[in-house]
Amino acid sequence: MEESVHNQLRIPKRNRPVASFDVTSLPNDNYEDSAVPSTTMSGAYSNDSDLKHISDEPIEESQGCFKAKATLNLENLPAELRTQLLLSMPDLPTLRALIHASPTIHAQYRYDRDNVLWTCLERELSGFFIDAYANLMSRMCELGSLRTDEKITNFLDTYRGWLSGASPLPDFQSIDSSHIHWMATYHISVACPLARMYSSWALENIKKTISSPVARNGTEALPIAQDSRGVSLSRSEEIRIFRALHRMRLLNIEDHEKLVSKMQRCLTHDQNLDAPVRTAIGLAAQSDRREMSTRFPDKRDEAEQRQDPIRFTGDTVPPNSPPLAWVLLWGGKYANIYGEYVPEPLRRWGYVIWDKIRWDGMDAKELIARQWEMEPELVEEIKIDLGWSPLKSQSATIEYE
Repeated sequence: MEESVHNQLRIPKRNRPVASFDVTSLPNDNYEDSAVPSTTMSGAYSNDSDLKHISDEPIEESQGCFKAKATLNLENLPAELRTQLLLSMPDLPTLRALIHASPTIHAQYRYDRDNVLWTCLERELSGFFIDAYANLMSRMCELGSLRTDEKITNFLDTYRGWLSGASPLPDFQSIDSSHIHWMATYHISVACPLARMYSSWALENIKKTISSPVARNGTEALPIAQDSRGVSLSRSEEIRIFRALHRMRLLNIEDHEKLVSKMQRCLTHDQNLDAPVRTAIGLAAQSDRREMSTRFPDKRDEAEQRQDPIRFTGDTVPPNSPPLAWVLLWGGKYANIYGEYVPEPLRRWGYVIWDKIRWDGMDAKELIARQWEMEPELVEEIKIDLGWSPLKSQSATIEYE
């Protein structure tokens, strides 16, 4: 029987072997030297039943996630169609569900897992592959345990080149199989759970605000997205969150002290003022950069000084233009300030993550600009530091496409 099934699996495949992709066990703590991400990123998913990941272990019929009739239909597909079905999966969780739906599909995945995993992951990381790849290449096993200033500077220069398009990224299909496995494991066991947690937390904060009599002038609370298991994100929202998670990973891993230090120097003016990230994007650090950096003003500062107009052009995929909330916050004018210059409630809302359609559905767009009315001291701080007022910008007509 087994020999008969194996013969049915024989279809053209790549010559490059791929190691077993087995993430059924929880990640260990030796993050930098392991192919599996560390649970220290978050302990919240340790008991998550969703983490029955893609596995090379045999599965029983009872583990199928589809109805019995559908499973029988999958079992009867010819090998070529089974492979095409695997290749068509839109993301890793869906691929995992399909693999666990049928022993024959599972066997087909194991036989052609190189082709399937490369194809699915390339689709999964579309829109934030640069950040995911930089996350991968910033590990100790890639940069080396001795992280000299030269190594860190070269890495950051390369990362900037990837982001700007000045430096070509490696072809996805040329990436080593062990790197593909690491990115797949990190995405499904770390990034996805954190994205669910963050989106639930941020939307719940918005819900509390729009339910407040102060915010709504006594009106009833408005229903919005469900809890953490029910939040449905658009692709553009997902990409914004995953980009942010990978960039925070670069800034917050303990073993990356020198990398953190170098990246903070891009936000401050002097290596002697290196500080935690929250301090590095605070009011004092941004003010110091403007007053003391030899690189001030840069192009972004000049655009802010001219008050160049910005427009909301839609929530495209990938989202490479300003989100609606950013445009509304600054009254349709270019701003090169962030962090503590943004009203604290907005930061708790994850305001730059959400699409226009979500703001419309929550009927909460007017709350964005209204935050300045509740932050008179912050408005005054901006006037003193930069010479313009965000309240004045609110009087301008904001253009939409």
